[in-house]
Amino acid sequence: MAKGRPGGNPDLEKHQFTTDKKEGDRLKKHIQLRISENMANQLEKLPNKQEFIREAIKEKLERDFPEK
Repeated sequence: MAKGRPGGNPDLEKHQFTTDKKEGDRLKKHIQLRISENMANQLEKLPNKQEFIREAIKEKLERDFPEK
């Protein structure tokens, strides 16, 4: 027997994931990495650490591996 609210959540659209990224920039892969405790502590202080990490990786890739 199904559980949950009969008829579903009427406010579901309010709580769904949204993004302002273009189709080609949408996040599709998950990675894991190990960092020092000091780096982790610094990242925890940031308001949007995931976006900070994405931008740092992007900048390093563009600098070290420029597209020709």
